[in-house]
Order: sequence, then structure tokens, then C-alpha cells
Amino acid sequence: MEWHARGYRKTERGRWEEVGGDAAGRIASEEARTLVCFCHSLLTLITGSDTEFSLSLYSENSRGGLDLAFSLHSGEASLELRYVQQGSGDGGSPERHDFSCTPRLPEGINLTLDADLTGTGRLSLILEGAAEETGERAGLLLRDCFNKVERDDPSVAISSDRSSLPPGPTGRAASGETPQEAPPFGQEGLQRLISALDEERDPYMEWHDGPDYSCVERALSMLPPEERGAAEALIAGRLSRDYDEYLGRAAVLLGTERCRRALEEVLDRERNPYAASSIAKHLLILGPSEKALDVLRAIIRDPAFGWSCRIDALVDLKIAMGSAGDNRPPKEWLPEDLLEILVGAVCDEDYLVRYHAAEALLRVAGVSGELSEERDLFPLICGKHGTEAPDDQDRRGFRQAALLLKKILRGEG
Repeated sequence: MEWHARGYRKTERGRWEEVGGDAAGRIASEEARTLVCFCHSLLTLITGSDTEFSLSLYSENSRGGLDLAFSLHSGEASLELRYVQQGSGDGGSPERHDFSCTPRLPEGINLTLDADLTGTGRLSLILEGAAEETGERAGLLLRDCFNKVERDDPSVAISSDRSSLPPGPTGRAASGETPQEAPPFGQEGLQRLISALDEERDPYMEWHDGPDYSCVERALSMLPPEERGAAEALIAGRLSRDYDEYLGRAAVLLGTERCRRALEEVLDRERNPYAASSIAKHLLILGPSEKALDVLRAIIRDPAFGWSCRIDALVDLKIAMGSAGDNRPPKEWLPEDLLEILVGAVCDEDYLVRYHAAEALLRVAGVSGELSEERDLFPLICGKHGTEAPDDQDRRGFRQAALLLKKILRGEG
């Protein structure tokens, strides 16, 4: 049985501390932690008994290099692994990564592993001599550790039976409520959705152009009604582990109460302000959410978050307002204190914060055009210095812009 996986998932802190023990604090690399946890769970699965982890060597340098060696023991069986990565791959410096695995397993069972922790990461696994059920469970463990997993023989469906499976890096026993990520043969709609969610994307283009939801939207538009329940379970289950824009968009398109609750739960634990702002956007598209408004309010009003994060929050708010529909005009669900925060942001030192705050207020007032089309307002927002640091004369213009926007909100503009 042969498996190929890519896209390391983050290991839950509790699970990592349980496996790593005294050595847990010495490994900061999330990918390395997931690799250790997967190997730990795999050896436990093969031998049917508890596995112990010991770290013999580990170092991590500022250029992204790793030097990791660890051993796993389960009774008389063991795995000895070593991974070396040198160079960050940038600045013209070549990158090298080597992985070696020495298994000592029960007689008749052979294991071959090959891992790469660079980029999004990948792992290949060949398991020979083990029962078919053990191989299928190894594939399920891989799905708990990676975003995309393929079996060498695609005609064989991946089992959904997770009973008696050791915990994976998410920390939950596999018998818990985990979505069936590899649907039975014939669920083409769900398979199409999984492929869309797991599609490899260019991080730079994602940052520069924003997410392109078309693949997820197309997959959900082609989803048969009888597969929507499974899709809902898939999205909610993935959100319980991690968040990305595409899961958020899928949750909005499905529009179920379970998906909304999953977004609220991930918002409660999210500490990245960019991700929190995005989650808030999706929640507000689905309907009223005080939690979402609290998040956007906190980011927009606090310069400590930095201009980039505040701009994202303002753009997310504008998207939520534009997607809420005619039955939910922004004036009806945006609280007065948030409107005052937006008015204050019109006087911000950063041009793009001013721009998006002013445009958000225009949306509240029912003005659908671009800010640049507002001949009286736009020059005040720009100031004579444009994107450069404003002076006192510019700041007087910002205050005039804020007063003008207040008049527009009152219907006097």
C-alpha cells in the first residue's frame, strides 16, 4: 500500500506536549512536530501498543534550516529518523533536504517513508506486509496530518471507519466526530469539493490579488442535494481544526446553522487578526453577529494593529456590507459606535485607512460609486501629499472630510 500526502497541518499543542514530553519545547517547527506526531501514531498503529518518543538532536537556524533526529519505541519495534534541511531557498542559495528512516518492525512488515518539510511539505509512505485494514488506517492518519492525501491505487476507496485509531496531530481520537474527507466511490460532487479546497495556490498571488473563490463556488454549485449533508460535515470538521478563506467561503455558500456555529467557534480561538477579520466578514454575510462586529471594531480603531491589518478589516467590512443584500441595509445592523470609529479612521495618518473608511461610510449612506468619483470628498481624503506623511493642512482636510461624511450619512449631502 502506497500513499502520497502534501500540505502539513498544524499539530494541536496538547497532542504535541503529550508526544514530545520533556523535549516538546525544543522543537518550534510546526512541520517537524507534525512529522513526529504522525510517525508516533503510525508506530502505535502498526504494533498495537504505546509508543515512546526521544529526541537525540535538534537545531533550527534563521535561514529556515533544520537538523532533526528522533527515535520512537513501541515494545521491541522502533523507528529511527533523521531530517536535514539546509538553506532557505532564497537569495540564490540552493536548498538541500535529506530524510532517512530506519524501521525495526514486526516480522513480515516493511515500511518506507520519505518526508520533505520545505514549502507546504510532503510525505510518501509505503507499507508492505500489514493487513489491508492497517494500511487504510495509516491513510486516515495521513489525512489527519496533511491537507491532501492520495493512494497509489485510486480505485480503492479510503475507509471512513476510525474506530481504534490512535490520535493524530489534532489531538482527537479518530473515533470522534471527524468528517469523512475521502468520500466513498461515487460521491463525485464531494470529491470535486475536496479537490477545490486542497488546490495548491501561490501565496504571493493570494496576498496580491486576494482569494479566487471560483473553484470552490463551482464545486458547490455542482454538488448534488444528497451530498450537501456530507459537505456540511466536511466544512465544519475542517474549520474545527484550522481556518482558511476557502473554508469560510464554502461555509457561507452552504449557509447552514452548523457552518455558522463552526465559524463562530473558530473566531473564538483565532489569534491572527487577519484571519479573525476574514472570519468576521463571512459571519456578517451569513447574518447578524455581535462577535464579528466586536472583532472588526477592535482592529479598525487600534493603530497598534498596523495599517495593513486595519485596511484588511475595512475591506472585509465593505465586502460584508455589499454581500448582506437589500433586505439587510448596513444602516440597520451597523452600531453607532462603529460608525463613529469609521469616521475617526477618516482622519487616520495612513492614506489607505482613510480611503477605505470613507468608502465604507459611503456604502452605509447608500452611495455605490467609487470614492474617487466624489469630487468634493476625494481631494480632502488624499491631502496634497497623497500617500506621503500628512502635514497640519492635510489633517484639517481630513477633519473636513469627516464632517462632510457625517452630513452624507444624515442625508444632507
